Amino acid sequence: MKRSWALALVVLQLALIAALFIEPFGALWPRNTRLLIVAAAIGSAGLLIASLGILGLGASLSPSPIPKQGAQLVTTGIYGWIRNPIYSGLLVASLGIVLFGASRWHIATWVALLALLICKARLEERMLFKVHPEFAKYAATVGRFIPGIGKLRKR
Repeated sequence: MKRSWALALVVLQLALIAALFIEPFGALWPRNTRLLIVAAAIGSAGLLIASLGILGLGASLSPSPIPKQGAQLVTTGIYGWIRNPIYSGLLVASLGIVLFGASRWHIATWVALLALLICKARLEERMLFKVHPEFAKYAATVGRFIPGIGKLRKR
């Protein structure tokens, strides 16, 4: 993957997340204090998941989907449960925003973010297969975004 494509994916991801914050509120469901509390709890849980992913990567962390040269394959901590906890956390956190936003625009933007992160994860994992031979065994036992779901068949 070319670095320019990787950068474009990151910029698009950030743009979609930013759009969730600036889109006008809708009225698909009632927005009240209870919904705000639930949305904040979901958003906070997502931020915690993403933070654990960031901390778990340590020196292997890169904003690009291209694996850092010489980086270790991390399979412990939250990475023992899900292969892409940063993406999972972003999806969960942004779902909190969608709940409170209550608009078709919020839903459509979240679906676009989901599609982008699925594509980004697949591209990243293809590169990890090449760099880390042990990735195949790991990916066959750990779910992609949700524990136990999205395991890859052994190659």
